Amino acid sequence: MVDGTLETKPQVVERRTSEHFFVHFDVNRMATMMVGEEWAGDYPVHAPDLFQPAGSPISGKLLDWYISCAPRHKVPGKSGVPFELLQMLSNSACERFRADLNRALETGIAPAQWKTAVICPIPKKTGISGQLVLYCPITLLETTRKLLTWILTDHLSHIIEDNGLLTGLN
Repeated sequence: MVDGTLETKPQVVERRTSEHFFVHFDVNRMATMMVGEEWAGDYPVHAPDLFQPAGSPISGKLLDWYISCAPRHKVPGKSGVPFELLQMLSNSACERFRADLNRALETGIAPAQWKTAVICPIPKKTGISGQLVLYCPITLLETTRKLLTWILTDHLSHIIEDNGLLTGLN
């Protein structure tokens, strides 16, 4: 609330909330309080923008590489779109797909299709039984979701390795 008026615009609320926490909470002091003085040197607080490259826009060249390296003969999610179909996209379709992935990265909002999955019961032994304990469930996720997860995981792995964030037995 500013000057007695309640702000309802999501962008303004998000910006003001971030400003509030940045001003009122010193990350280094909070981290020292959480881990204790004696551990602060072992668990340094890193710059807030350290992980920014993980959410950087995906280039066309990078997306092409991941699609070309994607595994084949994998069961797709509910949409039925396998990696092989992504490998056959035209340039314009691949560009639209890349724009969708980058929009998800920028907004932090995943497509609705990524929020559902298909669960398939796989029998642990041959034969069919009515006992659930004799089945192992597997979840079939959307191929496009798996692709973005793969790209983000690789980016985060490089950031963690390049900055020595995990050491010893971490």
